Amino acid sequence: MTTLEATLSLLEILPEEDLKRVQNFAKCLLMSQSNSFPFQPLTKKQILSDIDNSFEDINKQDIVNASEYADNLISKYDL
Repeated sequence: MTTLEATLSLLEILPEEDLKRVQNFAKCLLMSQSNSFPFQPLTKKQILSDIDNSFEDINKQDIVNASEYADNLISKYDL
C-alpha cells in the first residue's frame, strides 16, 4: 500500500468534522511551504467574472461532459 493509498483509506473513515480539520491543516501547511502558493484567493469580482464566463460557455454550448473529460485525463496520464 502506498502512502497515498494509506492516507486515503484513513480519510475515508474520518467523520466530517475531522475531515474539515485535516483540510484546514493541509491548507495551512501548503501556504506555509511557499510564498508562491499556487492557489491564491480570488476576489469577488474574479469569481463573478468566472461565473459569467461559465454561463456564456453554456449558452454557446461550448461545454464538455465531465465523465468524458475525466476519461480523457485517465487515458492521457495512464491512470
